Amino acid sequence: MKILVLSSTFPYLDHHNHPRFVNALCEHTSQNNEVHILAPSISGEEQSVEPLLNNQKLHLFRYCFSTFEKLTGGSGITENIKNNRMVAFTIPFFMASQILRCGFICRKENFDIIHAHWIIPQALSAVLAKKIFRINIPILVTSHGGDLYTSENKLSIYIKSWILSQCDKISVVSESMKAHCIKTYNCAPSKLAVAPMGVELKKFTPVARETTEDIILFIGRLVEKKGTINLINAFPKVLEKRPSAKLLIAGSGHELELLQSVVKTKNLTHQVRFLGNVAHNQLPKLINQAKTVVLPFIVANNNDQEGLGLTTIEAMGCEKAVIVGDVPAVHDVIKHKVNGLIVNGKDSNDIANKIIEVLSNEKERTTLAKRGRKSVLDKFDWNKVADTYTELYNKIIKEYKC
Repeated sequence: MKILVLSSTFPYLDHHNHPRFVNALCEHTSQNNEVHILAPSISGEEQSVEPLLNNQKLHLFRYCFSTFEKLTGGSGITENIKNNRMVAFTIPFFMASQILRCGFICRKENFDIIHAHWIIPQALSAVLAKKIFRINIPILVTSHGGDLYTSENKLSIYIKSWILSQCDKISVVSESMKAHCIKTYNCAPSKLAVAPMGVELKKFTPVARETTEDIILFIGRLVEKKGTINLINAFPKVLEKRPSAKLLIAGSGHELELLQSVVKTKNLTHQVRFLGNVAHNQLPKLINQAKTVVLPFIVANNNDQEGLGLTTIEAMGCEKAVIVGDVPAVHDVIKHKVNGLIVNGKDSNDIANKIIEVLSNEKERTTLAKRGRKSVLDKFDWNKVADTYTELYNKIIKEYKC
């Protein structure tokens, strides 16, 4: 099978810190298939691409002068635009370049299927390229969360509904996203598949002995939907019961200065450390330094929310007790008080109480951690996920030919 993958997130150099789940899916599916990836250059860095494993080929496209290629990478398109409004002016050039390269590559190569990650811009580009270049190939679009939930005004819903209607199959990473597609975008249930991304659970493994320090860890982009500010606001209450506790915050985003200001105002500079972006291959070591991982997800004011939250699964893989915010997608992974704890991510008192509970009760913490790792081993291992997507590709191709 010959697959063309479209993605705006494909870190192709070691120092790129943005998410690598598209890379991992391509790597695992390419063990038995030929996978071509069409992705944007990041600030013109295209001369020294790291070698790809298995049967993969990377096609990078330029969309502006290297100095201005800031739309992708980092915290993602939406956050990059928030950080620098000038970046938005490169969107038309990005779209035109992606559509043209997609069309030209499809004309040159005999692909069996196009797999577009995110509704906008990748699925839109694939649909337009298919129409402009008269390409006879089925399209699978995978929505990861933010692209589905944000900007749900009438125009946005109309555009996204049209894009989804033009794709042959839609995969989402949680059951709540499937329900949202049916309710908001009028998608037929038969057109939808729930197929989450995976985690390298052979790398995210527990250490032999738990740390004796009360270290609480947060990993993620520093944006509203992650609920980081509510975690910081909860920390003084945690310190009342656990005075030696430390909070480590790994990640970057446009809320960084705000969060640092709150930490300073609350006199928490000695108890809260901002680590910045941590390389993905260093995350298992970092997670294993913690007693608990706290991810107090919320629904943001623009309706953005977690599609699934792979960091939760990585922490569970390392056999850590996880505390997560109560957004719909987490219920695909967490059963409260069975393999983790669910909190009201907007309620700092609830967050503090749950952290104190986990730190104070070693038996409960150990039970949650062991059950957590066991619950994710089968469903989220990358080999299993790759098999699921390969089966989905074959089904789409077969139905398209009928």
